[in-house]
Amino acid sequence: MLSYAFLMRTIIFLIVLCISIPPSFGQVKNAETTTVPDVQKDQQDIKKLTLADCVILALKNNIDLKNTFLNRITQRYSVKVAENKFRPQGNIALTTKRSSTYPDIDTGRTTGSNQTANTSVTLNVPTGGNFALAWNNQATKSDVAEVYGYNPSWTLSYTQPLLKNAGKEVATADLVIARINEEGNVLDLKDAIINTITNVSTQYRDYVRALRQLEIDEKSMETTKKTHEFNKAMVAAGRMAESELLQSEAGIASQNITIVQDKNTIDNARLNLLQTLNLDSQTRFEPVEETETAIKPPAFQEAMEIARKNRSDYLKQLQSLETAKLRYNVAKNGLLWDFSVTAGAGSSTTNPRFGAAYSSAGSLGKSDWNVGALLTIPLNTTDLTNTYLNAKVAYDTQKNNLVKLEKTVEADILNAIRNVEMQYQQLKLAKYNSDLEQKKFDAENEKMKVGRSSLFQLLSFQNSLVTANNTELSALISYLNALTTLDQKLGTTLKTWNIDVKKDDDEVKMAAKEARGK
Repeated sequence: MLSYAFLMRTIIFLIVLCISIPPSFGQVKNAETTTVPDVQKDQQDIKKLTLADCVILALKNNIDLKNTFLNRITQRYSVKVAENKFRPQGNIALTTKRSSTYPDIDTGRTTGSNQTANTSVTLNVPTGGNFALAWNNQATKSDVAEVYGYNPSWTLSYTQPLLKNAGKEVATADLVIARINEEGNVLDLKDAIINTITNVSTQYRDYVRALRQLEIDEKSMETTKKTHEFNKAMVAAGRMAESELLQSEAGIASQNITIVQDKNTIDNARLNLLQTLNLDSQTRFEPVEETETAIKPPAFQEAMEIARKNRSDYLKQLQSLETAKLRYNVAKNGLLWDFSVTAGAGSSTTNPRFGAAYSSAGSLGKSDWNVGALLTIPLNTTDLTNTYLNAKVAYDTQKNNLVKLEKTVEADILNAIRNVEMQYQQLKLAKYNSDLEQKKFDAENEKMKVGRSSLFQLLSFQNSLVTANNTELSALISYLNALTTLDQKLGTTLKTWNIDVKKDDDEVKMAAKEARGK
């Protein structure tokens, strides 16, 4: 009987030693000695990806981002179309014609031919004026028995409006607006890249959170199982009622449910991230946790200056205001009378000899010239007034929108800065609380060894420790996300990731080596 009691005390002592190792937040799980070699090989085959790796993959593979770059092809060409307005426009028209007529019986049938080679060129200038050059060449003979008659002619004219449509601002308005729109397109591209980086960062951390959550719960399950084995030994030794096992059994059942839920959360987080990265859904990888770095956000006024220079929505609003002002000035100019001056020169001659015809047409001394003025006064300006009023209302609206956006940016910056500071404080408090809960659990575990604590009390402390670990995990993820959000609100995400976006780029270019350190 004595040996049996000694044996039971030995078993109980060994079990107590097993449960005396508490779960630790963030501790790497040691490999089991009974692990099959093939499983070890599979674990080694799983690649480790940092957040920077995932960002690089997303910038190369993300479908939405690829489509954004494809749209840049037509967007860039739209600027060329607008610039084409001030390039020479012209065409060449070549015709040949053979005709046969029967005027009367005495004359008989007449068969003639006609060939023309006409060229016209126009050129708009930034003052609103227009040059027009026409060079027409015609060779005609009324009958096959006759010789050709050559009729070369040319005209050159220039028209300059002095009121309506006059001036560089009005004449180049479409071109300036096209260039402003192109700058806005580049900002939209930057926004697409920033949103991609932000989404990847959030999804990556969700995946890390899910894995760490499973690790914490599995550690808790391991401790609960060891406690249950200890209880079974205590019941076998007659030092605990068998009904006490129900508590640890219920704890195991509850934690099994939690672990199943954790695994489902992991798969959801992994698939969401893989979808953004445009990778196969069967891809497995192990995320590398980010290092916690305390970053002091800039002061409010400094942050506002940074945001005004970098935020796409603010820069685009300035562009919208500039565009609306330009259209307003053009519409106001459209209310003026149309008064233009013109000047021109030209020459035309007909000669049966080819050389003589062109020599005469090319003689400037024998050319014609003209100057003139044209005044057009509209009698009904209802449509023009309507256009003007719409442009004025649009301009005033954009000014109000800029004031409104300024307030929105201020609120965004204040909230982002405060959130970073608050999340950092919560992270420090969560760490301190985890340390306290760990110490409480360790102390209660020691009391349990000498019979000065109950199973219920120990499990309660264990649950508190798990809650504290989860709170610390959430605080860390929230702090890192707050930094990412602050970057986004300041418009500095691309600078943080060393990305330089230019209007002629067809893909994202980044300093990959530096980015891997993010």
